[in-house]
Amino acid sequence: METSPKFWPTVIGSILVAGLAWTGIWWWYRENVAPLELIPSPTQTQDETSTWKTYRNEKYGFEFKYPERWNLITNDNPGSDTYNLVRVVNPDRPERKGGWTNEQFVIAYLIGECSFTGDWIKIEQIFRRDVCLKPLGQDSLSARLVAYDEDATKVMDQILSTFKFTE
Repeated sequence: METSPKFWPTVIGSILVAGLAWTGIWWWYRENVAPLELIPSPTQTQDETSTWKTYRNEKYGFEFKYPERWNLITNDNPGSDTYNLVRVVNPDRPERKGGWTNEQFVIAYLIGECSFTGDWIKIEQIFRRDVCLKPLGQDSLSARLVAYDEDATKVMDQILSTFKFTE
């Protein structure tokens, strides 16, 4: 059986027309239909401080959260230029040899004006950050954060981030 002399040109022409039609549709679609944007599903972030305890001081009108395992100590060292209203101490990080203090977060009544920068500084074996919180007449309310390493500074900053005045 012989094929018609017009058979192959018709097949090739049909393939070319179909290819051009497909290219035209693809071009139009690309130019006129917005691409699908993948929108990430919202992830629920758990508040790391949600299980923490809250300390509230009615006299000076403030509160803050602290890790539930930490020890709370109130009203220590009266009679000095800095009166610790409250401090929370990490029981897993005891006092270091050489007289270095425990890893702790302290809210203190400071006799005189507060002039701290609020930056973390490294002093030999510890990191320390002193923050002015509120003037109280000629005196001040301040926070001292003491950490043994950079990871601990993040916990201290989390504690500080929960601090707020209630009045």
